[in-house]
Amino acid sequence: MTTQQLKRSGHGVGGVFSGARLTSLFEIRRDLNLNWIKFKRQLLSFIDAYFVEAEDKQKLGILLHHGGELCQEVFASLPENSKVKSFDEILSEFDNHFLPKRNVTYERYLLFNRKQLQEESFEHFITVLKNLSATCELGDIKEDLIKDLFICGIKSTALQKQLLSIPNITLDKALDMCRTYTAIDTQVQMMDKNIDIKEAPEVDEIKNKGILEKRNSKKLCLFCGFNHSYGRCPAFGKICMNYKKMNHFAKQCKSKRTVNLLENVNIDTTLCDEFQVNGISEFHKKCSYTWYLTFLYINGFKVQLKVDTGAQCNILSLFQFASIGGTKSDIIPTNINITSFTDQRVSVVGKVILKCKFKDNWYNIEFFIVDQKCSNILGLITSEGLGLIQRLDAITTI
Repeated sequence: MTTQQLKRSGHGVGGVFSGARLTSLFEIRRDLNLNWIKFKRQLLSFIDAYFVEAEDKQKLGILLHHGGELCQEVFASLPENSKVKSFDEILSEFDNHFLPKRNVTYERYLLFNRKQLQEESFEHFITVLKNLSATCELGDIKEDLIKDLFICGIKSTALQKQLLSIPNITLDKALDMCRTYTAIDTQVQMMDKNIDIKEAPEVDEIKNKGILEKRNSKKLCLFCGFNHSYGRCPAFGKICMNYKKMNHFAKQCKSKRTVNLLENVNIDTTLCDEFQVNGISEFHKKCSYTWYLTFLYINGFKVQLKVDTGAQCNILSLFQFASIGGTKSDIIPTNINITSFTDQRVSVVGKVILKCKFKDNWYNIEFFIVDQKCSNILGLITSEGLGLIQRLDAITTI
């Protein structure tokens, strides 16, 4: 398309630039350096689109026409020998005029103190960091430094911990994980709309006298065969002499086969329809004791769990299950009830059997999925099967 055709179609110099009002970039005199950067970027884009093969004289005419009176005055003030230079050299003269000598220390200050804003996307945040770094003279460490500032500047502390746990992570990998985190968070919110989320019970407090009365009441126990108060079963933690299973005496055993804990670290739900845990509403509580925390690799994700010798089953929160790639269709419905030590019921969505890696060994472990944010729990049976705890039959005389 020729210049005459561009002008007739309205897509020539006057058509495109007049519609974009580029001359207005120089109406705000107090920020000329930023205005010049924006104008120059749009000017070069326009020339590349329509006049890439034009002569330097024609490109200079486009610059002076759409730069307005201010650009014309700057060009008139140049020495005569500068006016006959190439178009790129003349642009450099304009750069020297509009762009003051940069304070690199201040430019780096702006870069190092930039944090992700509320409601700002990860993509926009990383774009801002790249633009700020352009004038910081970072050299070969530029990309690595942008990656570090991106990880340190994001709003989510949980996501920061996950990114920092990966050695030699790249900027692209970090951005992909952030996008996945955003997608998972959206999916969990959609799942929450389909499942009635009940209020998490306060499992570490006795709310009324009815709970205390039930704990003090005695009834025939299916695990030991004796009458005792709630939570005081003498068979809890014991091994059945018949089939080597946990938490019941041989006279109450209903099992007909053994379970190989080295192959499948699962809980036999045929023995009972209710499990007990000490407490699960400790998701945000801080504690200096970390000896009871361990990690399993599930679906390629490093998942932190609390070793709870008072828990009769393993627990994953619905949010944690979704974050490791689990879906609602993977959950198996169950009639099992889970209660806390204070007899507060926990809402159970279902159960799953997950392939987990621990110390270079793989295990199929059964987890119950609960619809509240809580600590992930590894119960007594699984903890013993993984070798995390050991029973010592010893008496020390004091």
